[in-house]
Amino acid sequence: MNKTRRKQLDAITKDLRAMHDEFSVIKARAEWAKVTLETLRDEEQEYYDNMPEGIQGGDRGERSTSAIEAIEAAIEKLEEVADSDTFDVFNEAADSVDEATQ
Repeated sequence: MNKTRRKQLDAITKDLRAMHDEFSVIKARAEWAKVTLETLRDEEQEYYDNMPEGIQGGDRGERSTSAIEAIEAAIEKLEEVADSDTFDVFNEAADSVDEATQ
């Protein structure tokens, strides 16, 4: 392998490892957001549960229920990110590129 291609491969390896690190940060931030949303959802659910029945069936109750459902949908999406091992693919790709330069 010539020097030019080796340099290009080294640059790609570094970039892939940087992507892994960036994705790790994104994953941690998604976990933080998920935990925060769970707390807010629980607070909103408690607020709704403590409403008198007449208010639960009215506009305030509907808005509260809609907010709870929307927060739960966001939590589900963030769980997908937080539980994902997809970021490992960047290191695996970098390892493969490293092998090419050996």
